[in-house]
Amino acid sequence: SVSVLAVSESQPELYRLFPLQGRFIHASDEVSRARVVVISEALKTRLNLPENACGSIVFLGSTAFTVIGVVPAKLNETPMGLQIADAYVSFAVAQEFSKSRPAYSFGMRVKSSGRMSEAMQRIRLLLHHSLRTPEGEAEDFRIETADQIRESAAEIQNMISRVFYAIISISLFVSGISIMNMMLVSVNERTREIGLFKALGASQRLIRLQFFLEAAMLAVAGACAGSILGWLLGNLIIIFLPDAMQTSIPVWAVAGAVCISVIIALISAIIPAAKAAKLP
Repeated sequence: SVSVLAVSESQPELYRLFPLQGRFIHASDEVSRARVVVISEALKTRLNLPENACGSIVFLGSTAFTVIGVVPAKLNETPMGLQIADAYVSFAVAQEFSKSRPAYSFGMRVKSSGRMSEAMQRIRLLLHHSLRTPEGEAEDFRIETADQIRESAAEIQNMISRVFYAIISISLFVSGISIMNMMLVSVNERTREIGLFKALGASQRLIRLQFFLEAAMLAVAGACAGSILGWLLGNLIIIFLPDAMQTSIPVWAVAGAVCISVIIALISAIIPAAKAAKLP
């Protein structure tokens, strides 16, 4: 499964996406409807093409295309910071394959950032007249600047983070209640043991410390087991979904999980430890 875009010859200049090998699509390819394609480095690797992939034959569906160029896989080092597509063909060829109404995207580069609002207003007016949109009806197009796209992406990421933090908070709360209930049951079951400790001279402070240590050990074991399980599941997903992003668990995340788990466990152990310490 690859993403294929129909593009014009000005695509490299617009997105600073210059070929590493060969050339990009020219106007002559558009006129002659040449079956040529420009691919990304990532796609070249996935298809196991030779180092110099220009001249190789690839199939889009059942149609053979000749590779004429290779472009970078990602544009993380450019101001745009986008991954555009896996393969690029001319508009003329794309229209032959498209069975639905195509969606067109036009990219503009403004020379001066201070004139961005003016440029957007002029573009909006031009599209409004070109598409003959009746007055009072919604426009059939959308205009976005790079800043707006970044803001939208950041907003979505923040929304996902808030949901993620809410799930974590609920999980921690439920875990704390579970630890407290388990330790209260443990206190009731170990009444004879606690009484024997006290008869041998154990103080209330020592009894409380014992239960706090047990809660902390339980939290450390649970956090480590959860981290290992998360790492295993992440790598299992990659096995079945080759296009999924590579997972990694940083050391600070594991350390943070252990510390937070210990804090929750110690808070949950306050009531059971106090009850155990007050037993006769």
